[in-house]
Amino acid sequence: MVNSRLTKFAIFAWIFLFVFAFPVAAQDSTQIFCIDGDPLSGIRTAIGCINASSPGGLVNQIVNWVLGIAITATLVSIVYSGFLYVTSSGDQKKVVQAKTFLISSISGLVVIALGVVLLNFIGVRVLGLDPWGFRL
Repeated sequence: MVNSRLTKFAIFAWIFLFVFAFPVAAQDSTQIFCIDGDPLSGIRTAIGCINASSPGGLVNQIVNWVLGIAITATLVSIVYSGFLYVTSSGDQKKVVQAKTFLISSISGLVVIALGVVLLNFIGVRVLGLDPWGFRL
């Protein structure tokens, strides 16, 4: 069981690296940098420029991507709970299910927002990671 999960994760990680993370060099090998010839500007990939000038910039981009995906998934689940409510056609069991799903979705959005606030507070104010580029 654990081996199959690990294998699936490894396959997913390699596919992700090959599709998204490796640099996209169109025709000229000097076009791998975001600003031509400047290696500190970032690396051009299939999903845009990755800031490789500092570890903080890279972590900041990864956190922003994850936050974007999480917020999108939460908003989709809110819309889906509205769809469940509208199509319940008066069935109390389905109405309760839709309301529970909506409350869970909104709770997830609140948890995401509190997580960003706490990470920003702890990382920047308490630990002083702002000079290294850790900022949400």
